[in-house]
Parts: sequence; C-alpha cells; structure tokens
Amino acid sequence: MAKGKVAWKVIRWGLYGLSALLVCALAALAAYGWVVSPQTRGSAALPGLDAAVEIWRDDDDIATIRAASEMDAYRALGFLHAQERLWQMDMTRRAGAGRLSELIGEATLELDRLMRTLQLYAEAEKQLPRLSPELRAALDAYAEGVNGFMAQQTLPTPEFLALGYEPEPWTPTDSLVWGNLMALQLSGDWTDELLRVRLAERLSPEQIDFLWPRDREGAPVTLPASAHPVSEQPESREARAEGERALAKVPGEALARLGKILPWPLEPKSASNWWVVAGARSITGLPILANDPHLGLDAPGTWMLTRLEWPDGEGGREVRAGVTAPGVPFLVLGHNGHLAWGFTTTHGDTQDLYVEQLSEDGLRVETPDGWTDLEKQRVTIAVKDGEDVVMTLRRTPRGPIISDVLEDEERALFPADTALSLSWPLYDRQNRTPEAFYRMGKARNALEFMNALALFYAPQQNVAFADRLGNIGFALAGVLPKRPLGDGSSPLAAWVAPFAWEGRVPFEELPQVLNPPEGKLVNANNRIAPPDYPNLINRSFPDPARAIRIEEMLGRNGKLGPTEAGAMQLDVVSVTARDLLPLLLPMLSESQRRSETVQALEDWDRRMTRRRAEPTIFAAWMRSLQSRLLADETGPVFEDLARPDRRVLLRILTEQPVWCDDVTSPEPVESCEAQVRLAYQDALDLLEARLGPDWRQWRWERLHRAPFGHPLYKFVPVLNDLVSLEVGTPGWDDTVNRGGASMGYERPESLFQHRHGPGLRAVYDLSDLENSRFMIAPGQSGNLFSGGYGNLVTRWRDGRALKLVGAATDRDRLLLLNPAQ
Repeated sequence: MAKGKVAWKVIRWGLYGLSALLVCALAALAAYGWVVSPQTRGSAALPGLDAAVEIWRDDDDIATIRAASEMDAYRALGFLHAQERLWQMDMTRRAGAGRLSELIGEATLELDRLMRTLQLYAEAEKQLPRLSPELRAALDAYAEGVNGFMAQQTLPTPEFLALGYEPEPWTPTDSLVWGNLMALQLSGDWTDELLRVRLAERLSPEQIDFLWPRDREGAPVTLPASAHPVSEQPESREARAEGERALAKVPGEALARLGKILPWPLEPKSASNWWVVAGARSITGLPILANDPHLGLDAPGTWMLTRLEWPDGEGGREVRAGVTAPGVPFLVLGHNGHLAWGFTTTHGDTQDLYVEQLSEDGLRVETPDGWTDLEKQRVTIAVKDGEDVVMTLRRTPRGPIISDVLEDEERALFPADTALSLSWPLYDRQNRTPEAFYRMGKARNALEFMNALALFYAPQQNVAFADRLGNIGFALAGVLPKRPLGDGSSPLAAWVAPFAWEGRVPFEELPQVLNPPEGKLVNANNRIAPPDYPNLINRSFPDPARAIRIEEMLGRNGKLGPTEAGAMQLDVVSVTARDLLPLLLPMLSESQRRSETVQALEDWDRRMTRRRAEPTIFAAWMRSLQSRLLADETGPVFEDLARPDRRVLLRILTEQPVWCDDVTSPEPVESCEAQVRLAYQDALDLLEARLGPDWRQWRWERLHRAPFGHPLYKFVPVLNDLVSLEVGTPGWDDTVNRGGASMGYERPESLFQHRHGPGLRAVYDLSDLENSRFMIAPGQSGNLFSGGYGNLVTRWRDGRALKLVGAATDRDRLLLLNPAQ
C-alpha cells in the first residue's frame, strides 16, 4: 500500500512537472510570438522619411498608408511588406538569383542551376539603368523602408530561425527580379515546343496539331472584327527539317528532362478572367470592370491588399488601391482614383527555341553568316552541407543556352556539337517593363494609360482598363516578335537562315481598342484577335469555355452593377459538362443508364458545387476518358496532356473516332461507345477506392481542396496540421470561378487538388471607385504570429468581398512612422 502511495506521488509530481514544462513552453512561445508579430500600434522610427507616415490597419489586417509624399509612401510600403512578408520576399529574390542552395542544400540545386542559366537576376541588374530617375527613386525609397525594418527587428520569424540565417539588405534589383520571375511563370512556349518534339517520335504533324486544337466556329474573340489586311506567315521547311534532324540525335529522356525542369511554382499556368462594360450597359451609368487573375494557391499568397495615399500637389490626394506584391513598390493591379485596370495572360508565342551548332570546343556557334564566339561566364553556386557547383553559362546571339541547365550526365546525352538556346523578349536590351507598371499607376485617363502600356516587354498580357470619363478599352501589352520565317511551334536550326527576330510588332499595330461599339469587352485567355489578324500571336489558345460562359451571363443579365459582376465571378457552370454529357450519356450501356449515378448526372444542373457528388463523378469520368482516348497514342508523354480539353474530346466523338481505337491492343478496333463505357466504370472504381462505396458521399469538396501550403511549414507534420489553411472549394478548370485541379498522375494523393485559381477577385465601379470590391487568398500576412495569416481564406472560398476605402475607425490600429533623428 505504501509503495502504491509513493508511486502515485511520483506520478503526480511528474505530471505537475510536465504541466509546468508545458506552461513554460507555451509562455515562451507566446512571448516569442509577441516579439516577432508585426508592430501595429504606437510609433517607430524609419530612416529616410521626410515626414511622419501613418499606417492604419483595420480588422482584416488591411493597411492604409497615409504619407506626405510619394517617396515616403514607398518607404512605408517597404516597411509594411517587410513586417508581414519578409521571408517570402527573401525567398523570392533568392529564387530569382539562383541562391537557395546556400541555405537549403542540394534539394534546391536544380532550381538554382535553372535560374543561373536563365539569368533572371542578371537581367534585372541590366534593367535598372534603363529606368527613369523617378522610378529609380521609388525603388530606392522602397529599399530604405525594407532595410529600416530589418535594422530594428529584434528576433527573426520562425522561417529565418529554422534555416539559421539573417536576410541581406534589400536592393532595387531585388524588386525588379520579382517581375522577371512572374514573366517566366506567364510564358510557356518553349516547354510546348519540346513537348511537340517528343510527340513527333510517335505522331504525325497532323495528329500533333489535333492536340493543340483551334477554336470551334462561333467561339468568342475579344476583338471579333479586324481592320487589318490578311497576310500569311512564311514557313521554312528546310530550317524545320534541319532542326528536327539535329534534335533526333538527342535522346527523348534528355528532352523530357529539359521540358519538365521548371518546378510547379514557376510552371506556365493558363487562366484569368476580365470583362468590362461601358456606362450604357452599367447600372451606374459609368463602366464596371471585373478581373480575377489566376495563379498558384500558396501560403502566403502572391498579393497583399493595400491602399496608399499622398497629396497630389493640387489640394487633393493621390490614391492607389488594390494589390501590391511584397518586394515591389508600386500597385500591380487596382485603381488610382482616376482609372482601373486588370490583366489576363495572352498565351502569345513569345519564346522560341533554336537548335545551335557548336564548334568542337563548345566555344563558338554557327550562324548564317559564319561562326561567332559565345558569351561565357563562370558562376559558382554555394551548396549548404555540400560541395560548391561551378557552372559555365553560355549565350548565343539569340539568347542563353538552356540545355546547359542539365546535370553533367544528362547534358552528356546531347551531342557535343548540339545545344538549345532560348529567345525571349525579357532579354531585349530595351526592356523597360517596370517603367510601364510605374506609369500605369500615374495615368489619369485612357490615353495616358495606353502610352504606359507601350513600354511593356514581358510577360505579354491582355490589359483591360476603364476610366472615370467613361472610356473602356483593351490592349495587348508586351512584345510580339516579328518572325521572318516560322510560326514558333518547334525549334528551328539557327544556322540555316536568319531566324533572329526582326524586331517587334509596333505597339500601335497590336490588338487594341478604345470604346468598342458593342460597349463591352471579354477575355478569359481566349483568342484576342480574329484569324485574319496579320501578325502571328499563337497557333492555338486555351479552351474559350470561360469566355463563352461570361458572354452568356452578360447577355442575360441586362445592365451590370458591382454586385452582379461579383456574382458572375463565382459562377461554377461547367461548359464542358454541358457540351459533353448529351453526347456521352446515350453512349452508356443500358444497365449503366439505369444506375443511380447516371440518373443523378442526367438531372444535374452542370454546376461544379462543392457539396454535390455529381461534379466528382463527372470530373473523374473526364479524366478516365482522356486517358482511354489519348494515352495509347501518346505513351510516356500522356501525363503532359492529361488535362481534359473540351474541344479535343468533342472532335474525337463527333469528327475523328479513329482516336477511340486502342493502338496498343490486339483486339479489333475499339469504338467510341466502348471507350466511353469503360471510362465511366474506371471513374466509379477510382472514386469508390478513394471515397468509399456510397456515391452520395462523393462530395466534390472531399477531393477538390485548396491546400494553401506554406513552403516550409508543410514539411513539419505537427506544425503543418496546426497552421493548415486547407479548404474544400467549388469550380473546375473550365468554370469562371476557376478551380484548376491536379490530375493526380504524378502524385495520386493529390487527385483533383485545387492548386490554381483566382488568388485575387476585384470589381471596379468607375462611378465611385471607393465602392470597388476585392478579395485575396489566403490572407494578408506571411507571419504566422500575425492576425493576417490566412485570415481571408474562408471568405475567399465563399465569394465575399472587401472595400479599400481607408476610413479609419476607433477599432483600427495606428502605427506612426517617424523620421529617424
């Protein structure tokens, strides 16, 4: 008995001790969190300020900066960004500079090799001297704000603590490299060229063209009428043939490796929406502009909602309201009190690969005019806990040799005399894209805004705008290369003919319009100019399904207001389901048609809502059907084509049933009906294995989930669970409320994971720009201990919106930045 009492006392005191340790640990964590959380009240000193600056934060952690001058506003913005997103900013500039491995080790070496090869940071250094003194001053002021925060930071945030380093001082070049990284993500032609080369080993040119479909007749075009004469793009069979012969010596595995070298965050992504209506079509009598650009869904996100104000010199106030990007001093998307603007990606062919003929020593390259020396530079990549890696960067007159990014054993698969170089407007010696952004924010009307867009080089964007005078417009911004020969669809032999681009299409000859007679403009990455437009933009464009649906809603809704535009952004009708189900359902067997799941699909309203099972069944069916129809012909390349394309499936089922035959099967020719039935059963089997036998429980949100994974925390199991921002979401690839989903081939556990979508939704009311509405995902801050970490994610999912009016209330928190003495 005595022993039992002693044992109990030991256990009890042990529990007391553990409780005390837990309390101490929680207290230490709370103290640490308090120290590293952003200061939002009181005052702080900031060197370089000319006068005090107010930073107001509301209940949603959205900041309004009120400064006495433009440059002071940028200093305060740098301070604010560093408070909330410093680690994100540092990782972005390190990624662009190819300097991640010195912190992380060999895991990021491939990315560093790629960034050094593409020379994004070096190009940012070259851009800086080309910029105006005003923009240079803005970049300097912003850097002063970032560095002013770092100088007074007492403890690092968890990311810096975990990796054991302190960030270096911020520079203007660090801000410019953000734009180059964004240009890389929004320009994907060279990877498509390599994909077509790999497909050429298995398919005919006609079959390859089939997989990059043209739009069906009647598909929406942003500018449906052309005033330009028709001209044909000249072709060179000789140069194409020479390029194909040279690349035939390169094993497919090397080309595949090069084509998939971009990591997911930098892979090309194909979506965004905008539409704008003139006052005659608006409830308010002045334009309404809606925009939701789509990027990868991560935590922290790309954007930060911000409002900046300073005197305009005429007794009024300059305003910038919308989204800023941490690391960059100017507004990227939003309004300036006079006009508003929005972006979608053009999907123009702005990158070309060239097959290069090298000398035996690899130091010279053949051109149509003879041999010329390559530019060379040796660089060293520091690797944590490993040996430094020395690279030799080589550059031709067309651009850098990107095949040099491969590791030595992979590079050895290329013949010694063969390489691939990349031509891209980012490398143009006149590139002044940052200047375009800066001047866009200063424009007072549509004409001034158009003049700013003329400075755009890369990435190529479709820019919609509207001003308070009632003007609406659109312009293609960014370089459209003039190709003397070829259509940019496959690598060409650089030594056969002068294939270097002959400059750019003049800005005034690019697709653009001011105040179209229809009183509206729509783009959702669909074709922007009619087929008779004389300059090649691209051979094909993404499926116009979202544009089709937007046009339908604009035609049905009558006059548009901000509320109606916001509702349109949340639309989840699948045009793919609407077009394909009437063809597919009758092809099913009689027993399949009698099943409950098919009856549910027949009654389904074609909306990809998150709490219904029908979207899940349909998506799985489309995934299986794509595989049944294309995997046999495309073989190892299939995973790069696994995303269902409505146009391809429609053409196979209605025009080219030959694709339904399984070319790998010894059986007689398979019919489309047989493949449709098998694909449907494949889908049911897949969902039952993943979600259980009761199809009513196959709700879309169980698979279609936006994870918002933090780059560091997601690798720490317990911490990842504690700070998870994952939410089930509606939508799919083809819906206006886009839910770009993983097909799950590379990682089966990610099946239908929502990885790409509208990280920003914005609706601008030009009758009262303070009535404009915004929402970002997942939240304002990247600081785990900030109230803004993931604070907006559920409201983003549910389609709610905020206004950036800058009206201070008693609940708001005020931080006063004072000039340092």
